[in-house]
Amino acid sequence: NQWGEENGSAKITKKIVEAICIEYIPWVVTQKQLAQKYGISQQHVSKLVNKQRWEKQNATDASY
Repeated sequence: NQWGEENGSAKITKKIVEAICIEYIPWVVTQKQLAQKYGISQQHVSKLVNKQRWEKQNATDASY
């Protein structure tokens, strides 16, 4: 079971995840705008900015 970029069906890279998390500013730059910019769903952006998705995390590394 592969996570993040290691997954062959991944649509985004770690750099894009980092960019989304940096660019997201509630009420200024919306999740919908970022979803359209990067070609993913708003729900996916939501999970990324709330650190609920993308690469598997372990107890020592909770970063994206």
